[in-house]
Amino acid sequence: MRPSPCVFHPLGLLVATLGLAAACARVDVQSGSASGDAGDVDGSAGTAGAAGTASSAAGGSDGGQALGGGGNKGTGGSASSGCAVEVTAGAINTCARRVDGSLWCWGENSWGQVGDGTLDGDHCGYGPAQEGSLPGQWCKPSPVMVTALGTQVAQVAVGFMRTCARKNDGSLWCWGFNQHGQLGDGTTTGQPCGPDGQPCKPTPVAVVVLGTEVAELAAGSFHSCARKQDGSLWCWGNNYYGNVGDGTSGYDHYSKPTPVEVATLGNSVAAVAAGAHRTCAVSKDGSLWCWGAVGPEVAKDGGGVATLAPVAAMGNEVAAVSMGMAHTCVIKSESSLWCWGDDYYGQLGDGMTGDPAWPPVPVPLPCP
Repeated sequence: MRPSPCVFHPLGLLVATLGLAAACARVDVQSGSASGDAGDVDGSAGTAGAAGTASSAAGGSDGGQALGGGGNKGTGGSASSGCAVEVTAGAINTCARRVDGSLWCWGENSWGQVGDGTLDGDHCGYGPAQEGSLPGQWCKPSPVMVTALGTQVAQVAVGFMRTCARKNDGSLWCWGFNQHGQLGDGTTTGQPCGPDGQPCKPTPVAVVVLGTEVAELAAGSFHSCARKQDGSLWCWGNNYYGNVGDGTSGYDHYSKPTPVEVATLGNSVAAVAAGAHRTCAVSKDGSLWCWGAVGPEVAKDGGGVATLAPVAAMGNEVAAVSMGMAHTCVIKSESSLWCWGDDYYGQLGDGMTGDPAWPPVPVPLPCP
């Protein structure tokens, strides 16, 4: 027996948000669109908005580090002042956008992913004795403002040990872990961070190639994608599985530190979602396209990489898409909900667990 999927029905919009073990939706209060984070053991996060404009990425278990209360889990704390309009949770980080456009982040900070320019904080781990903590692992258990962005933040996405934010002017800024070029500034360098001295940048850097035309952002585990105002899609970061969608993959194309266009899709993209090592995009004609690590719905090239191709089983009726580590869900134009991929934890919501599912299975979501 498996738990029922916790998908809410805010504002009349059914928005699926995915998790490795569980999932719930959230709402962008300011815009009135529903949003969410998808669970992923690697820990990425994103947003899922209104039908036809939704995107998502993977997020994860907070381990008690992303509560923002400054104390131990379950000990309570002061109530929220009620000024948050967007929240996005990654594996061990959380960020919230306030009504005034400022961005506040908290959680693990060994790679500078909180964004306040530091690599320090409280020593953290698991439980009172901090068992399992890594040497030099630091956290900021209370929200701190990402002052470099001022009060101009329009959207935030949290990936694994990094964060990206879109400003009101359409520019994109990223910070944190950069070993795979995840920050999109054309480098794989930075100051030594974390217990292994991996490169990071604890202060936001601009993704200059995208200019001031970014309309939507999605963050996977080690790669990110941005939809521009003209409907083109650009991706960067880790590309071992062909995550960025430019037709390359493997060790020879392991990192793409500068955004590259997903040329196959032209200017047709309406929404984008990023999972652990995969990406999906909804076209303006309602078709769904996916690529990256092999999934059951796309063609395989024999090397564990899925080539960019339409998901024929969904036809031209996709309104929104959200991705977990190894499963995907979509909302079709008539508001029905469908999922496929790994189902070991019951994440597909069809009342079963076990083997991966393909073709997509309908989710019996109760409706009012």
